Amino acid sequence: MIRVLLLMAFVWSWMLPLQTWAEGPQQEGIGPPPEQQCGPYAHWNAEVGRCRRDVPPPDIPLPPQFLPPPPGVIILRPGGVREQADSCPEGFKEHVSLGGWRFCIDPEHPETIPPLMAPPIAGIPYEEALAILERHREEIMRLPGVQSVGMGNGGIVVETDNPAVLPLEIEGLPIKPIPPGGLKWDL
Repeated sequence: MIRVLLLMAFVWSWMLPLQTWAEGPQQEGIGPPPEQQCGPYAHWNAEVGRCRRDVPPPDIPLPPQFLPPPPGVIILRPGGVREQADSCPEGFKEHVSLGGWRFCIDPEHPETIPPLMAPPIAGIPYEEALAILERHREEIMRLPGVQSVGMGNGGIVVETDNPAVLPLEIEGLPIKPIPPGGLKWDL
């Protein structure tokens, strides 16, 4: 019987270090990573091991693809001047654009057709939303992890692997992060 007990003690002395080794290091400070400071509008998600943005779920219906055109035509004059009229003035050519919008363009002084048919984004006219994007494009591109910036149906679309560094909006225009390679400008 003593031989059996000695054999068990011998085996146990070999098993204890193996069991500790299999469980991993038992030093203090080893374990799951500590919760990170994620900045405003973000929280630490231990499941994925990174910061996640606090974004409320979208409960706003999608806006229409195009606004309905006004009656008549829009005359585009040099310098960005726009006038509404029943028909094109003499010498201007009519151009029918998306959604049936009608523009009058002076062939000698052509102006770019503005995106008037695009619906507002968060209550901001589309052209003003584009101006906001251009005012802040470089600032957004300098944020860590940002790869590209553009305009989508829901606001500024930012392709980034670090969405926690983005503000929720700029000048009232929402910012929508997407993962790298998930480029969808209709967000």
